[in-house]
Amino acid sequence: MKKLRIAVIGGVALLVLAALGGPAFTGGIATRQIAAGVAAINRQGQFGASYTRTASGWFGQQGTLTITPRAAALDRLLPAGQPITLHMDVAYGPFPFAAWGQGFTPWPVGAVINLRSPALDQLLAKAHSGYTLRGTVGLAGGNDVLVRLRAGSYHTADGGNIEWQSLRLRAKNLIVRDGMSAGDLGLRWQGLTFSNNGPGTPMQARVGTVELHGSSRFKDGVPVGRYRFTVASIEAAPVPTAADQGFALRTLRVVGGAAIGTPGFVDSSAHIEIAALRAGAGRFAPMVLDLDLTHLDIPAYVALTRALQKAQRDAPPGTPPLAAARLSMAALQPPLMMLLARQPMLQLKQLRIGMPQGALQGSGEISLAPGPVPTPQTLLPALRAHFTLSAPQTLALYLATERAAKTGAPPAQQGAMAQQMLQQFVQQGLLRRQAGDYVLDLNLDKGAVQLNGRTIKQL
Repeated sequence: MKKLRIAVIGGVALLVLAALGGPAFTGGIATRQIAAGVAAINRQGQFGASYTRTASGWFGQQGTLTITPRAAALDRLLPAGQPITLHMDVAYGPFPFAAWGQGFTPWPVGAVINLRSPALDQLLAKAHSGYTLRGTVGLAGGNDVLVRLRAGSYHTADGGNIEWQSLRLRAKNLIVRDGMSAGDLGLRWQGLTFSNNGPGTPMQARVGTVELHGSSRFKDGVPVGRYRFTVASIEAAPVPTAADQGFALRTLRVVGGAAIGTPGFVDSSAHIEIAALRAGAGRFAPMVLDLDLTHLDIPAYVALTRALQKAQRDAPPGTPPLAAARLSMAALQPPLMMLLARQPMLQLKQLRIGMPQGALQGSGEISLAPGPVPTPQTLLPALRAHFTLSAPQTLALYLATERAAKTGAPPAQQGAMAQQMLQQFVQQGLLRRQAGDYVLDLNLDKGAVQLNGRTIKQL
């Protein structure tokens, strides 16, 4: 019993010493992480950042983070040169209670950082909302980020109304390198509604629940992993809404990821699916797109991202968007050509656009012929591509009839004109028949453009 008491007293003493002395160690971790974060923002090029410590203590520090937009492309949202001020309250670990009141965490941490924006505080107070911006610095260097936005509403004097539901974003084990990020990401936003009953055409819109989940880790210099993004619904229409007006989407789902294929190369894929879409009088269900981008050379890919960062960083503040794009393209050309020289391949594994009259389907791929590092002048002749599109007879006839109607043909003649149009396309080689479908084959090889096996242009 006596030994147990001694062990307990010794353990408590060690905890007290660690709690009192630990902040001296974790404070250094926090300071280095803040400096690294500021440097990372500056490297991106879109913003300039600086941090000024305003108060220091044994268990934490306070400071001001100033972020200044540099790109003219952000002028409509954040004018170039107009700083954004964030107040930072940093509580040192390693024990959770060191950050009590600043964002308690059940695990030992390096620091907990809370950020506040006076301008955002004032804006959201008018909307009866609020937010949390919190970063947690791990003892091993990995960072966690938590963003919360409470539900709120905002009304304008001219009849506009926007109501949003709660949002929660959590990023764990976040690491940023060369403009790329990896970690565990979770986002859930319960959507918003918007209406405008003021001047102009009354409108209403709604966005349903939005979710994003992903997990990735850096491997061989690039992030690899999987992600899933879903939007329950999007609707927009004038008020009142006629049958052929408005836009409505039901269940957008994007699933994809990246993985190391052969050593030194990364492969990525994306599956995009929309359960149903209505745009005006058009009805589409489902819509599917499957894409693979494979055999991306990792060193060239990393060089490309670094070149993009450097171009953004080196562009003078306030550079017009078009001029900034030209500077970026000039900087990206060498690593991009090197990337293409390693023969990546873009595959359209599936395209499907479902309509009441049938489904338009397609597939294909595009790559580069083996050879030396291409130049902008030699790139086009080196491209190789093959794409196939097919439509059942009912859909092809419907589309041809729609085209005939747009020419002003009387309704009684539109069907016959559509049939004649399809026959002419087949005779001219623009379409071919296969198992009752109308098919189009497009090939590009050695500078020759072929349609259904017939060369129509030499590049």
